[in-house]
Amino acid sequence: MPGTGEDAYRFRGMASDPAVRGLGHGTAVLRAGLAEAAARGAGLVWCNGRTSARGFYERHGFTARGEEFTVEGIGPHLVFTIKLSGGGSGDTAA
Repeated sequence: MPGTGEDAYRFRGMASDPAVRGLGHGTAVLRAGLAEAAARGAGLVWCNGRTSARGFYERHGFTARGEEFTVEGIGPHLVFTIKLSGGGSGDTAA
């Protein structure tokens, strides 16, 4: 994220089909992405996530930042961030 002074990665375009939500696919993709970002030396990962997915992101250690905003044609969103530990060791949540 600009202005943090950390190497940051942004995740984009994540969503699960409603028919398969709750089956662990989103968690698997998110964990793999966090592990890869950590392996590449990221100190922070952020994304614009649907407000309705807030619980999902928070269960995985993300924090909502700032005010809700609308992505035209998609709906209300928040910025979610998570600090990574390990500096490339593969650890994810700080």
